[in-house]
Amino acid sequence: MKKENLYEVANATFTPTSAIRKATASNFIVTEHNGQWYALALLRAPDKSPEPNRWGLPGGGVEKNETLLEGAIRETAEEAGYRTDQPIIAPIALVPAPDKEKQYLYTMTYTDKPFVPDLEGDAGHEHQDYKWVRLSQWPKPAHARVKALIESVGVAELEKTARELKARAQDLNLEPNFFVSEESDLDFDVALER
Repeated sequence: MKKENLYEVANATFTPTSAIRKATASNFIVTEHNGQWYALALLRAPDKSPEPNRWGLPGGGVEKNETLLEGAIRETAEEAGYRTDQPIIAPIALVPAPDKEKQYLYTMTYTDKPFVPDLEGDAGHEHQDYKWVRLSQWPKPAHARVKALIESVGVAELEKTARELKARAQDLNLEPNFFVSEESDLDFDVALER
């Protein structure tokens, strides 16, 4: 799907139809460090399905009368504690589920600095751990849909989108600051050694 059409779909309000009964939005949160692009990977809790104990993204079901982008922003806030009043976000792929009654929107959000996600603040306790990782080095075991998306879109294209989001933030003179736990002053080099 062309980028312009993807924006149109992502900004449309989700109203379930007989064909599409559910939409899910998942979000790559990316930041640049020493010229390299990193994304926040979340380890699914052992008692949560689908795919427990696998590395994925913040995401979940889009609510009725919510746009797909709004769903991605809300789920990112709920599952990673990333809340901002100036989201720098773009849709990157819309993927139909094999049963065709569900669709998955994948988005990307740029943040100017890494942070410690508030996993305890997620009422559903859906994730047990986190890592900031290079897109080309997604941790294993990977969530199957995230792995498939990275492979199909390609790391180069994902990093291109990340650069575009950073440029948009700079052009608009925005500082996409976030509101998370007091631990938000993350020493990124130390975090990468986790």
